[in-house]
Formats: sequence, structure tokens, C-alpha cells
Amino acid sequence: MNELLNFSEFPQMENSIDGANQILMKQYLSNLHSYEIVPLEEVFLPEDINSDASEYTRFFCVKNITYDKEEDNLIKLSNVYNALSVSKGSLVLLIDSDGQNISFYIGVRTFRSDDLSVARETLLKTLSGNFPGCVVEPLNNKRINRLMKSIFESKDERIIDSHRVVSSVSGISSSKKIDENSKKREYAQGIEKLIDSMRGESYTVLIIADPIASDQAVAIRNDYEEMYSLLKPFEEVDVTLGYNEANTVSESIGYSTSKAINQSVSNSTSRTNSTSTSYTKRTVPIFGKKNLSFSSSQSVSKTNTVTNGTTTTTGDNKSVTEGTTVGTSKSAQIKTCNRRVKSLLDKIDFQLKRFDSNGDIGMWNCAAYFIADDIQTSNAAAMAYYALTKGEESGLEHSAINTWIYNTDVLEDSFENLEYLKFEKYLKLLSHPLFNTDILNKTLLSTTSILTTKELVVHAGFPQKSIPGLAVSEFASFGRNVSTYYDGNNEFLKRSAKLRIGQISYVGQNEGTEVSLDLASLCSHVFVTGSTGAGKSNAIYTILERVINKQIENTDENISFLVIEPAKGEYKRKFGNYENVTVYGTNYKKGQVLRINPFSFPDDIHVREHIDKLIGIFNACWEMYAAMPAVLKDAVERAYMKAGWNLHTSENRYVEIFGKAVFPCFKDILREIQVVMDSSDYSDDSKGDYKGALITRVKSLTNGIYENVFTSNELSNEELFDKNVIIDLSRNSGSETSSLIMGILVMKMQEYRMTSSIPSNSGLRHVTVLEEAHNLLKKTSSNQSTEGSNLVGKSVEMISNSIAEMRTYGEGFIIADQAPGLLDPSAIRNTNTKIILRLPDASDRELVGKAAALNDEQIVELAKLKKGVAAVYQNDWIQAVLCQIDRCNDDEKEYCFVSKETYGKDVTLLVEFLLDYVSTGNISFTHEILDMIYRCNVPVSTKVQFASFRNSDEVNLELVADIIYDLVDPLNAFNMCSIFESDIEQWVKEFLNNVPEINNMDRENKYHCVVYLLYSFSMKQLIDGEIAGKIMDYCNDKAEGGRKCL
Repeated sequence: MNELLNFSEFPQMENSIDGANQILMKQYLSNLHSYEIVPLEEVFLPEDINSDASEYTRFFCVKNITYDKEEDNLIKLSNVYNALSVSKGSLVLLIDSDGQNISFYIGVRTFRSDDLSVARETLLKTLSGNFPGCVVEPLNNKRINRLMKSIFESKDERIIDSHRVVSSVSGISSSKKIDENSKKREYAQGIEKLIDSMRGESYTVLIIADPIASDQAVAIRNDYEEMYSLLKPFEEVDVTLGYNEANTVSESIGYSTSKAINQSVSNSTSRTNSTSTSYTKRTVPIFGKKNLSFSSSQSVSKTNTVTNGTTTTTGDNKSVTEGTTVGTSKSAQIKTCNRRVKSLLDKIDFQLKRFDSNGDIGMWNCAAYFIADDIQTSNAAAMAYYALTKGEESGLEHSAINTWIYNTDVLEDSFENLEYLKFEKYLKLLSHPLFNTDILNKTLLSTTSILTTKELVVHAGFPQKSIPGLAVSEFASFGRNVSTYYDGNNEFLKRSAKLRIGQISYVGQNEGTEVSLDLASLCSHVFVTGSTGAGKSNAIYTILERVINKQIENTDENISFLVIEPAKGEYKRKFGNYENVTVYGTNYKKGQVLRINPFSFPDDIHVREHIDKLIGIFNACWEMYAAMPAVLKDAVERAYMKAGWNLHTSENRYVEIFGKAVFPCFKDILREIQVVMDSSDYSDDSKGDYKGALITRVKSLTNGIYENVFTSNELSNEELFDKNVIIDLSRNSGSETSSLIMGILVMKMQEYRMTSSIPSNSGLRHVTVLEEAHNLLKKTSSNQSTEGSNLVGKSVEMISNSIAEMRTYGEGFIIADQAPGLLDPSAIRNTNTKIILRLPDASDRELVGKAAALNDEQIVELAKLKKGVAAVYQNDWIQAVLCQIDRCNDDEKEYCFVSKETYGKDVTLLVEFLLDYVSTGNISFTHEILDMIYRCNVPVSTKVQFASFRNSDEVNLELVADIIYDLVDPLNAFNMCSIFESDIEQWVKEFLNNVPEINNMDRENKYHCVVYLLYSFSMKQLIDGEIAGKIMDYCNDKAEGGRKCL
């Protein structure tokens, strides 16, 4: 039986199966280096062979790739390649390393100029469409030619006229299986793995993929089906075996005189074998140039017969016949399977499924080539790439690595070297070499394998992480246009005033779609944040520039602004030179001095209401503990009462004298703190602590630059809050005082708006910018000590609520800070519009991102925003957008200011007025004099005493001396002259030099004024009486005419 099942007798069939296996499984790939390469002239036209690379290829250098976190990047890359396959252009991916820098190129190749232009545009547009933000640099013809020439030139300058080693990688690439239970599910087959493994090496990777036309793909599929049909009959063989045996006995007896015996045996066997094989010549793309068919049949027949007989005959011709027949029959059917044929059929079946599922998205002939100066580097790169691209379905076909070397140790015209030169010529044309083989009657083969587009993205994929020379980043999607919940209400949209701030930015690309803020929403305030250099100031500049130039759509409203800047002083350089902008500061040489009185308030505000707000600001700006807030409030209330205020009726009794209410100043507060502490029951230690803390702070506001800032001669509310004003506090070194000024200005603005008869829910009328807002709206802990009782937190909340409430008067605040984590949460929460520029700190991003309704991916994106790009959100928008803020006009100039103020002029006039009163006994109080007294930065008691002279018949010289002392405030000058007490002339000279208010008087008044001041020093026991007397005598002598005043 075994002999019947032996197929070794059919060598033609076995050879045919071997040939099919070579083609189907591409087993020939392992031996490509031993085959002869078809000369280039037999494949390409002469004009193609001799043309420059720039005539048949276009390249882009990829500088940056940006991925969307929510999308499958492999699918998006397959979209690019699929579109390219339709354009009839071949894909070329080129990675060039010189050992330090990596250049990543993607390009197209076709020898038809029309198709080349189409393929280039297709590649460029699909790249930008599927990978928005991808930065690619097109190469000009010169660079393309230089690049292609450099591929086969060594990067090592020491190597001259040396041919590089080329290794090819052929096979099907596929994705590796990911364990569903694994937490690490990142794509691990990115080309960056190859680049990282070859760090420090010089090499070039060249991946070429030629698209397979649809008709060619159909032909290949048909060939697969035909081959399947030819092999299918030989997958299984049915064999039927039969056996039959018969035995017959016959006996005859007669009554005759004769007897005969006969016996015969016969055997016969026949056997027939036949085999036929036929070949049909035709062109089959997948199998080369041959097809095959074969058939086989076998028939076996065997017969064995045995016959025995005995006959007896008698004379009376009577016979008897007896016969016996015995027969046996057996049969068996055996089914055999040719596993080689079955495996081939399975592979064909899988290939057909690949064509069915991927035919519409593109098929490619693809191979990769690795070019280096030595075989070790070339093979190492090829092997790393081979391992990287192999996955679940790579075993469908055979894969192989082949290497071609130009061997200088053998003759130039040796087979090895000649084949290398042919191979090199193909690659210079960015084409796959073709080989002559002896397989199936010399079928032409190449290094390529057929890949689907899904497989090609693994074979020619983009880096998933950054590499030297190519940045890879991820982005989160934002809105592509401003969509509001009112989009269906066209009338509302037409009426709504808009202020443009920039245009939509999508993954680093400006789309031209305008981004405008709803002006009505600005009344609900704006929060602007971003790290240093992110473009925060420019964003605010742009808004203010639109306001100044009235570049606001759908409104004719005159909108003014106030900027309070505690640092840098940038706003005055940007807008200070505008004619309709006024700059106030703390240095009279650099700008007009800001003059405010924290204790003044409009008529419609109750005095106690103002006191509570003022104490809240002190608590927010100063570190207060234990009874300090109560002591300060008591001193403030006493100062108001001394200034003539009835705390119940909120009326001032000195209105009759000055024609308006009189308000205390910090000098009054300083005196009252001393009185409160002296009359209190606190321990001596507590008194000392409170005096040291409160008096030191308050006193610092009565001298130096703040003496001119906190003054009764204050700017009007109209000057501060109804015009374009910049308050520059950048020259102020104390953060506490800057916070105090900011708080006072906010308080005075709120009181002014409340009493200005502005209708409720007014449109935007005024914009206030609070730069570095954490100085005023600082974040505080809710778990402060019992002593602090969280006074700072409560005070900050009060200020924040005041800001929020001012929206009803058409006041819009722009709260700006580069450290949102330092701000009180209510300051962010109470803003309707958020403009968020780059924020590197995670906690800051989380804080403002959640407030702007950003998702987790968008919050992470805030750390990667380019300069000038902001996430913008208003509360009636459906989603936030990324906006490239318009650049404010670059007309920034150094702010120039010529001081026209003469400080101390009013003091000089008032002192001369008093001295004239003393010398003549006559006094005439005009409105100008009373107004100067009112504006003087002296205690209210001094103002009242001065005004009382108009009703006095006698001159009180002691009171005159005290008033002159308070007007001039000479204590600092006096202390500086203490070292000159032994030299009277020098003492007087130094004293006058340090008191410019009196040094500019005429001779007599100047020296008489010194006499009155010395009298006050003596009465206050600041100077020895004897020394004071000598100096007074000297001054009286120096006065004109020698007339003594005391």
C-alpha cells in the first residue's frame, strides 16, 4: 500500500510547487545579492537616467510634527499616503545623520513633470491637513541635487572616493500586539527608536514606496486566485484499494469405463502510470513571467483464478455434478493531504483578504535601504529597522536583509563591484533595482514587498517623539471659531459691540478668523495671565490701543482707561506720549506726581462707610495682628472727629470755614495713634509693639516721596477716573505701599462711581488695568492664626467684591498677573473673560484652566503655547479658542516729561503770608489763601488754627511758630545739622539748604522763619535753649535792617 502513496515519483509537480513557493513566500529575497541586476538602460529612458534629481523628485525637510492627543496618528499618516498613491507619485522618506544632527526629509518621485507637481501639492496639503502645525521646509532644486549627491558620499572628510555600503530590508511590516492588560499602551514602533539606537553614527536611511495602480492590483489579485485554483486539486489525494477472491469445485461421476482429471491455474496483473505537465507563457505581475499546471493518474488491477475438476463416465451415460464456490472481496479508501500545498493556499487566502480589505486605501511596492561608510553600521541600522517593523502579520512572506559592497580588494570589473555600481545607479534615481533570476524560467524580481497603506505607515512612519533636528509635540484641540449661545439671534449679534484682539490660531498656524471680545462682557471683568515673556502685556496693549483709537465695532461710546502698574513702567513708554494720556507717578522728575488723600470721600458716602473700607484696605496691605486693627480704627475715627466730623450724621463743621469738608491726613493719624496707645490699658510691652508696628508704617507715609503722594492737595476724581490715565508705581520699592495705593484707588473709584448718577447695568464706560494684581488681591490661607482672625482674607474678599460690583456702573477691570496661584480665587472667579497665555506651572494651569472651562488636555496645552498665543474664553462662548493676539503698534518710545511743578510753592506763600501778618498786624484771607491752607499736607488742627487768624485781633507768636513748623516740617533738616552746633554760621547754612521752602524767600523772611522754627525746636525740647538763643540772635542779625522777630 505504501508504494501507492508515494508522490516522489512525480518530480515535475514537486518542482512546480517549489517554484510557486519561491514566488509566493518571496524566499528568493535572501539571495538577491547573488543575482544579476538588470542594467538601468533596459528599464529607464536615457533622458530619465541622465536627468538631475530635481527633475523627478521634490523634497521637504520636516522641522516639527504636532500630534493631536485625541486622534490616531497612524490613521492620519495613512490618509497622507493614500492620497499620495492616488496622485501617482512614489513616496520617498529620507533620514540623514552625520553623527550629531538628524535631517528628516519626506518627498515624492515621478518621472512625469505634470504628475510631479500634483504629487508635491498633494503631499504638502495632506500633511498640513492631517498634521496641523507640522512645519516643513521645501527644498529648492539646488538643495535637492546636493542632497541626492551626498547620499553616496561619506560624511567622514577623511574618506575620499570611497563607495558606501548599502543594505536593503525587504518584508511585510505590521504592528506589534499590545497586551490589553498592560498600562503602557504607547506606540513602540516609531522610527525614533532606530535613530536613538544609531546615536553618534553617520548613515542614511532611504525608504522608497511605489504605488500600485488599481488595474495592476486587480491583475495581481487575479493571479493569486488563478494560482489558488491550480494548487487546490493537489491539496488532498483520495486513494481506493480493492481485493476480491473466488474458489469453485465441480464433480461428475458416470458409469463408464473411462475417468479423467483436469486442473488449471491462471494469474494476471496489469499496471498503468501517466503524468502530464504543461507551461503557458504569460505576464503575471506577482509571479514573474510564468504560470504552471500539472496532472497525474494511477490505475492497478490484479486477478488470481484456481480451477479443479474430476469427471467419471459410465456406460449408461449417467452423470452427477456437484460444485462449490467460495468468494472474498475487500476495499479501503485513504485521503492524504499535502501540507506544503495547504500552506501555500492559506497564504494565498490571506493575501486575497489583504487585497479585499485594503485595495481601496492603496497598495505599495516598498523596500528600505541603509547606506553607511562601513558594513557594521549599515547592517546594524538595517537590523534595528528590521526588528522595529516586524509584528503580528510579518510572517506572511519571507523577510530578508541583503548587503552590497564595493570591494576594493578585487578587480573593478568583478561581478561584485559591477553589481554594486548598478545598484547605486538605481538608488540615485530613487528606484528599486530589478534582478534576473533562474526562478520559473528567469522571472524578473526586485527588493520590494507588497504593502498596504496601513502597513506602510509602520514601514515609513514618523517619529513619535522628538529627535535631534525634529521636534515632536502633542496638541489639544480648541475651537476653530468663536461660537456663542446667541449665534441664532442675529439681531443681538448685530447690536453687540465687538473689540478685536486677534485671530484664530490652530496648532501654530494663523487661520485668519477674527477673534473679538463682546464689549458688554468686559464689564464683567477680564483676567489676563501668562509667564514672563509670553505676551501678557501686548494683549493688554492691544485692548487699550483699540480703546484709545476707538477701534470698536458697533459703538460710539467714549471709553477711557486707568492703568495701575506697580512694576516695570512699560505702559508709560507705550502710551505715555499720546496726547490724550496722562501719566502719574511717585517721582516728580519723571512725571506728574500722583496725589491722593485716602481719607477723603464724596458727599453721598457716609464717613463710617468710608472708614470701614479704608481699614479693610489697611488690613489687606499690612500685616496686622491681635488688637492692631482695633487700635488703628480707633485712631482713624479720632482723627476724623478732630477734623470736625460727626460720625453719626457724617457732617463736617469746618465746611463754613473752607467752603468744603476737611479731611484728616496721615499726620493726624500718627498723632492719634500715640494718643490711643497712651490712654489704653495695654501692657507696656503691647504698647511698645503696637506703637512700633503702626507708628513706623504710618510715619513712612508722611515723609519721603509719599509725603507728596498722600496729600490733601489731591487730584480730582474726574482727573483720575474719567480720562486716560497711567499710574506708574514702578519706582516705588515697597510692595506694601504699592498695594496700599492700588487699594485706595480702587476704593475711591468705587465711591466715585456710586455717587456719579450712572444708571445701573450701563455699558462699558471705563477700563481699569490692575497689573501684578496679587499685590492687592493676594491669596490668603483660610486657616490663619487666631490672632490674625483671617483679617487679610476678609479684606481681600471685600476688595474683590467691590471690583465685581462696579460692573453695574460700566466699569470693566482687567486683572493681570503672571502668577495666578498668588491671587485670591475670587479675583479669578469673578471675571467673565479669561485670556490665558503660556503658563509653565502645573498648579497655575489647573487653577485658571478649570475657571475657563478647559478640559485636561487643553490645560496641559497651556504650557506649550507660543509667544503671543492665548487661550481666550468668555462665559457666553460655547468653547475656548486659541488666539494669536494682534501685535500692538511698535511705536514704543522713551517717555519724556518736563516737570513744571514747583514743590513747596504753596508753603512758601503761606509762610510769607504769616510773616507779613506778624510784621503788619493785618491779615486778609482770600479764597486763594484758604484754598492753599486746605491743600496743605498738614494736620487738620493746624489748618483750623491758621484759618482762625482771620477772627483774631492779637498776634499769637507761639501759634505762628507752630504753624510754620507744621507747614515746613523741618525735623529732618534739623537732625542733619546737629553736627554743626558749634559753628552757628555753618548750621544755618546747612539748615536752609535742606529746607527749600524757606531758602527761596527774601533775606529777612528767610532768617525770621529760621528764628520761628528754632523757637519751636526749643519749645519741643529738641535743642538746648542756650544754643537756640545764639542761633536766633545770629539770624536776627542777618535779617535786613537787623529787625528782631522774637
